Amino acid sequence: SYGDSVVLYATSWCGYCKKTRELLEKNNIEYIEYDIEHSAVGKNEYDKLNGRGVPLMLIAGEVVRGYDPKSILRLAK
Repeated sequence: SYGDSVVLYATSWCGYCKKTRELLEKNNIEYIEYDIEHSAVGKNEYDKLNGRGVPLMLIAGEVVRGYDPKSILRLAK
């Protein structure tokens, strides 16, 4: 369901976004990704979450700012 979903707001060039993708894939965590430079929907949601940098994640309703493996795995499991 959407409530359990993992959403990644990212850019193509961001190194920590790449690390985040690798972490999610390694742990078999399904996620939806929005490239905030190319997706109007993604950019709009990112702005609503007061996005200031990437990666920014929304996991089960909680916002995770930056690359924070501990929080990502705790919330996404």
